[in-house]
Amino acid sequence: TAVANTGWPTSVSPQTITFKGPGTKEFQVIVTVPPATSSLMTGNVIVRGSCKAPGLAPIVASAGAVITVRQYHIIYVESEDPTVTLDAGETGEIELLVHNRGNGQTTVRLTVLDDPKDIRVELEHDDYTIPQEDLVNVTLRVSPNAGASSGEYVIAIRVESVTQPGEEGDTATFNITVYIPSLTTRLGVGGIAAIVVSAGAAVTVAVLWKMGKLKGLKLPKRTKSDT
Repeated sequence: TAVANTGWPTSVSPQTITFKGPGTKEFQVIVTVPPATSSLMTGNVIVRGSCKAPGLAPIVASAGAVITVRQYHIIYVESEDPTVTLDAGETGEIELLVHNRGNGQTTVRLTVLDDPKDIRVELEHDDYTIPQEDLVNVTLRVSPNAGASSGEYVIAIRVESVTQPGEEGDTATFNITVYIPSLTTRLGVGGIAAIVVSAGAAVTVAVLWKMGKLKGLKLPKRTKSDT
């Protein structure tokens, strides 16, 4: 009869083996590792067997094995506000939260994909080490070039776990948006109308002055304090 001792659920099959003479027979030990068990943990499995032959004292023997847990990687990325509005030449920041939902400490690497030529994206660091079931705050600095056109720019950020040989990593892609408003958007309809009216009034006065319609009009003299 054989039994296994470990901190995890185990079973031995078959538990009883009948011998009619010398020989070797095999049995199987099944170890069930609970979900989300840390890859830093190890399990010691000890199988103890006893043999009782008629007229003889019981014979007891044992064998052991070490169980290691393979690491798996799950990366999740989020942001409270992944959109920033900037004028050309300004600089803004977008905060990302990168979660490690795997079963061990991992290192993640960030890469900017399809970086538009008119938008510059800077990372504080390329790599971040995150403990199991923890997260890091990543700050992205974005700045449109001085000559950047107005519009909406969507930029993809790739986050991938750096793995050891034999491990299967995980990759997540998160989009941030940089919006550059146009002149019409910044000033609004009222602002544009005011500029058009002022320009029209200036042109009218100039035309009337050339036509002699305003010769009788006395304009105020400029003083040194006038600007």
